[in-house]
Amino acid sequence: MTTLNTFLRALKLMAIAFAFSIFIMANATPAFAFGSSKTSPQEGEASLNQIREKSEQVSDSQPRSLKEVQSVAKGGLNGVQGSADKEKMIQPEDAPEASTVRDDIESGIKSILGQD
Repeated sequence: MTTLNTFLRALKLMAIAFAFSIFIMANATPAFAFGSSKTSPQEGEASLNQIREKSEQVSDSQPRSLKEVQSVAKGGLNGVQGSADKEKMIQPEDAPEASTVRDDIESGIKSILGQD
């Protein structure tokens, strides 16, 4: 009987150690980011440095007027990022089957009111 208890105690200990190691590996695996980087790290660094420098210039200067902010924002996605990585963003032309928020809301209201 004591041999069986000893065996079960060892089995429990191994099961706990195995579960703990699986838990640690499952939490650490996303940090490895297997195969997700298709570019070199230096390619993104240049645009980030430009954004940082521009942000520092803006924070060190006097507050800008609304017209200045709007004129800068017209040149790209927003006033800070400019047009950096614009080609990587999904445009409406890229997803013709996608619906807008307005379309979704109208569809939801029609289904609630029974106007389908």
